[in-house]
Amino acid sequence: MKKKIVCLGITLALILAATCMAFAGSLEITGITPKDGQKGLQTTNMAVKVKFNEDVSSEANDSTNLSRFKLLGTVKDENGAVSEYSAAKGNVKLVHSDKYPNELWYVLEGTVSPNEEFQIVVEDGIVASNGDKLNSGFTSTFKTRNTKTDGLISIVMMFGMMLIMVIATSRAQKKANEANDPKVIAKKKEEALNPYKLAKEKNISLDEAKAIVEKERAKQKKEQEKLEAEAAKKEAAKQAEIDALEAKIEAELEAQRSESLYHVKGPKSITLSGREVPKAVSKEKKRVAELKLAKQKAAEAQREANSKGKKSKK
Repeated sequence: MKKKIVCLGITLALILAATCMAFAGSLEITGITPKDGQKGLQTTNMAVKVKFNEDVSSEANDSTNLSRFKLLGTVKDENGAVSEYSAAKGNVKLVHSDKYPNELWYVLEGTVSPNEEFQIVVEDGIVASNGDKLNSGFTSTFKTRNTKTDGLISIVMMFGMMLIMVIATSRAQKKANEANDPKVIAKKKEEALNPYKLAKEKNISLDEAKAIVEKERAKQKKEQEKLEAEAAKKEAAKQAEIDALEAKIEAELEAQRSESLYHVKGPKSITLSGREVPKAVSKEKKRVAELKLAKQKAAEAQREANSKGKKSKK
């Protein structure tokens, strides 16, 4: 009986030992970033994060764990080679995070090629902090974003925003101009003098509304006549100033002609006689010409306003 118990104990011990050996070295990859098949990744400051089921933060294993990682491009250059990030190339480094001891971060140096598919290769042999090793490798792919398309989209968006701003500014300016336009103001006032609308708003009879409208129109007419009188007064003042300047110039020219050492048979310009036109005279002539032009424009604008005013009254 005792022999049977001893044999059974030895058998159980062997089974337990075999089980422990079977589970020894069970380091496995549980996740990876970027995810397999992910697209549109940034080309700068890129890092591949590999997550394991055990602690891999021991710096003693960094050299081994770094040598088991590669990132390979798919686009060949003129020599038939593809871009590679690995310990052998010296363009990738291994970083740990105390917050995530089960992760290895492979940070790529420089800028990764845009719009290209890359393959992540994690080879077997990565060592955990307790000595367990990764028995089976892992591969996945991702694709970087097309920076040319991004630039084009940015330019289109910028021009779109500029166009929106121009349109908004133009509309705001148009509204401001309309708000200060005498014609628009007069039209609004005329629309407001609707006896039917006024009678409905104030709940009064149509005759009372018509009386109010007539009174308001008379008031507006008086204001318009006052404005026209002020405009005519200003126009007369401008004309008087122009006439005074013309008289002053003529007097100066006459004085210069009288002081001449010789006389000519007929009128002759100063420039043809070989003399230089005084700067003051040239300046006054220019001013007179500008005043005349302003007068003509003001007169045309006034005639147009009067003409339209008469048509609207009819």
